[in-house]
Amino acid sequence: MLFGIDPKPILKKMGTDIGIKIGPAFKSKDCDGILDELSFFWEHHKLGDMTFIEADRLTLVVSNCYHCSKMPNVGKTLCSMDEGIIEGVFSSKLNRNCNVKETECCGTGHHHCKFVVEKK
Repeated sequence: MLFGIDPKPILKKMGTDIGIKIGPAFKSKDCDGILDELSFFWEHHKLGDMTFIEADRLTLVVSNCYHCSKMPNVGKTLCSMDEGIIEGVFSSKLNRNCNVKETECCGTGHHHCKFVVEKK
């Protein structure tokens, strides 16, 4: 960032590649099952505590995020790689493109990270 390069697209692409690679290890073929496995994966690998909110759009909330839970409010979201991992897992398991966007983050002054999942 000091050199004027935005690392977010690169980190998201790396995360998407990771999600596509680990997706086949998830056994579920439906959204609810994938959410349960993703939550277990996140906890097992100490990435944070993931819960789900299903309102207008599927939303994942991560507390104790390993990337940013100790960061101060820097005015921007910080978990681009997590966006990509979630996106890659959903895309590979459901065989359809989706977009994951982090809308709230510890880096934006929240006490959690919030990811919105949308079909493309």
